[in-house]
Amino acid sequence: MSYSYPNSSSPSPLLIGLVGLALVFGGYLLWTGFLNWLDEGSANTRAETATIAARSTSTFDAFVNQPTLVLYPTSTPIPPCEYFVVRGPQAAFVRECPDTSCKDITFIEPNETVCVIGRAQSEEFPNADDWYEVLLDPDAFLPEVSYMNEITLRALNPTPTMTPTFEPLPTITPVPSRTLEPTSPTIEPSPSAIDEDDNVSF
Repeated sequence: MSYSYPNSSSPSPLLIGLVGLALVFGGYLLWTGFLNWLDEGSANTRAETATIAARSTSTFDAFVNQPTLVLYPTSTPIPPCEYFVVRGPQAAFVRECPDTSCKDITFIEPNETVCVIGRAQSEEFPNADDWYEVLLDPDAFLPEVSYMNEITLRALNPTPTMTPTFEPLPTITPVPSRTLEPTSPTIEPSPSAIDEDDNVSF
């Protein structure tokens, strides 16, 4: 049995169009894939180069461009508190500076304790030596120094004042001197330089 094919010598135009479209589309996909492959390869190469450059410059930059150490002034350590008590029947004023003309910050009732850190020292106010520097909140992170007059305070635990005691100076006892007894020199005859056996004439 034999089969017979239609006598068409050329393929149908629809088939040719589909094959042509498939070839163009396939070629396009192959070409864009090839370009992407090249781009990714070069991108990897660029990334590796950038990483190597970043590593080499980052170590150099880390060494050269280190931040400068800025030393800020440190605060002077606050001396320890000496506790004083407000004396008198009235409240005592706490002021901003060591003078009665300064602004009142607050007042403290009688018999309340106050943290005193020392005498006020100010060239601006001539009577500053009559004032104490006090801390209203000594446990604060940055305690604020205020001032109170010495008349309004008395020491809770006063330090004893030394009374001058005079000790007698040590007496100087003379060192016994060594007395020498007078001695008379005794001359002992020395062996004669001349033997009796030698005949020497004078």
